[in-house]
Amino acid sequence: MSELAIGLAEGAEEGPCSLCGQQVSFPAGLRVMTSNKGSVCRNCAKQHVPTLVALMDLASTAERIGKIVQHNHWLPLKSHLEMAQAAERYASALTPTCREAS
Repeated sequence: MSELAIGLAEGAEEGPCSLCGQQVSFPAGLRVMTSNKGSVCRNCAKQHVPTLVALMDLASTAERIGKIVQHNHWLPLKSHLEMAQAAERYASALTPTCREAS
């Protein structure tokens, strides 16, 4: 199996998942990719690299909340809670070895 990493795609595309072959719509932005730049569906990514999926979710939540703060100059309680939940999901996705290294 090729190595999986987070990649940035400039545009949305449709095509097969590089791991399972299922036809999927891939949005623009962050996505899990193989070493040969093939996109991986969310289900396969969750199965093979749950930590990367949790990190991508944390990054997209932070980006969305950053846009809210840019316009409001204050952060609603709901946004604080969403960010805390995304951070908790990422922390729980870390393997014990990763937690010890931190």
